[in-house]
Amino acid sequence: MRPLTKEEVRDILQGDKDLAHQDLSGIDLWRHDFSGANLQGANLRGVDPPVDHEKWYNQYALGFRKGPIFSNANLAQADLRGADLRGGKFKKTNLKGADLRKADFSKANLRQADLTGANLCGARLVEVDLSQTTLTDVTFDKDTLWPIGFDPAQANISPTSKTH
Repeated sequence: MRPLTKEEVRDILQGDKDLAHQDLSGIDLWRHDFSGANLQGANLRGVDPPVDHEKWYNQYALGFRKGPIFSNANLAQADLRGADLRGGKFKKTNLKGADLRKADFSKANLRQADLTGANLCGARLVEVDLSQTTLTDVTFDKDTLWPIGFDPAQANISPTSKTH
């Protein structure tokens, strides 16, 4: 399957918002609002803002650049391995069974998101809002970076020995 173009993504988001099982690996997620979209099983692997990294970091630090918007979206079984999702809005997002290995969610809002069965091995969750987030049966490892003060044991989750 070929990756969708930014024009195709824009047209779909203005229509039925059904991007299930599509390849979005070359898309700049930061330029689209995916609120309420169906991205079940979609490939968003390694997506990164396609800009000069120093310029991007400066814009982000100053608050000029916000993260991608996925509030109320369906990302169940989606592949987000290595994706740059810093500052993203994932409130009430379905991330059940999503592959989030090495994804960077720093400063993202995952409030009320459902991560049941998601793979968080090596994911960065620094300064993430995990309020009312469902973390049942998540997979994580020693490289998963949790928010300061978050204790997986107190949340009744434990590292897994599953292959990742």
